[in-house]
Amino acid sequence: MNRLYSILITVVLLLTLSEKSQSQTPVLIHDESFQNGAVEAIDSLYNRNTEAAHQIMQPWRDRHPDHPIWSMWEAMELWWQVLEDLYDHSLDDQLMEMMQRSEYEAGRLLNRERNHPDALIIRALANGYIARHYANRDSWITSVRTARRAYVSYEQLMEVEPDFIDNEFVRGMVLYYAAYIPDEYPVVRAVSWFLPDGDRKEGLNKIDIAASDGIFSRPEASYFMGNILLNYEKRYAAAMIYLSRLVEDYPNNSYYRRLYVRTLANQNRNNEVLEAVESAISEWKEKNNPREDILLEELRFWEGRALYRMNRFEEALEAFNKSIEYGYNLPNRSERLYYSVANYYAGLTSEALQQRDNARSYYTVTVDQNVEGNFKSRARERLREL
Repeated sequence: MNRLYSILITVVLLLTLSEKSQSQTPVLIHDESFQNGAVEAIDSLYNRNTEAAHQIMQPWRDRHPDHPIWSMWEAMELWWQVLEDLYDHSLDDQLMEMMQRSEYEAGRLLNRERNHPDALIIRALANGYIARHYANRDSWITSVRTARRAYVSYEQLMEVEPDFIDNEFVRGMVLYYAAYIPDEYPVVRAVSWFLPDGDRKEGLNKIDIAASDGIFSRPEASYFMGNILLNYEKRYAAAMIYLSRLVEDYPNNSYYRRLYVRTLANQNRNNEVLEAVESAISEWKEKNNPREDILLEELRFWEGRALYRMNRFEEALEAFNKSIEYGYNLPNRSERLYYSVANYYAGLTSEALQQRDNARSYYTVTVDQNVEGNFKSRARERLREL
């Protein structure tokens, strides 16, 4: 009897300790002070100021060193290094390892404390970033599979934390694309039964809420609002509002700066392209950014395109040559899009200037590139004409 009593006491103690251990990991998203700090730190991270982000988060890291959010944070820092130059694959393995480690640590916490909101967010974010990286590398099947895992975590989070403001981003994306895909791709309609009911307008409304009030999702929601309005809704003026805001909020982020100039160029707003390029180059010189060559490779190309359209051929050729010079020394030159198209347009510009030998040289470079698109065939055609 005494032995049975001892066993029962031991079981009760173990259960008690288990319950206590399950309450030891704080739910940081419930802490308003942490939310405020996270918003500020994420702004610093997206503005490519990792040192400032570290300083903001360090007190929280000191208090909760074992929380899995820190592995996610380090992975996000590396994500931005990779995103700055997608033609450089040298950090791919490290990025995948860090994202997978982040998901693993979130899973360990969920094994101890089922439905822990922070862990669900981290798992969803990790899988979301992995899916986006696979998409950037054209591994679409793997990307879709991984995105599905991310959404499963988000669904679980929305059940546990139905009022969490960042949920609006996910709800909005699902609503929008569930309506957009069957509308734009009729072949999908036959199997669209597996999609939830969609609503493009309501989807955009929810993404916009996240763009204004989200904690972790705010800058991403702003980016997707600009991207959707630009590429799918064809509401160019509205899209530029979000893209301009990204440049204004994150002036040190070359990815957003390049996207903004690219959008201006694709709308043939040539004078604005020239102004935006000049402004960006001037600001970057002051910052002494060590990776400015990535920015300048693309911006000098768009500058050249704008000048070419304005029939300012000598200035255009100078801009294309600068783009080519920057691209020549960057990683994976044979697959760099702007190195290829800068050479192609330098060939067109040389023809306009009656420099046929120079045009042949530029076209030959384009033909030898391993870049998708029709620029190679167009360059090959120009070579035949010459």
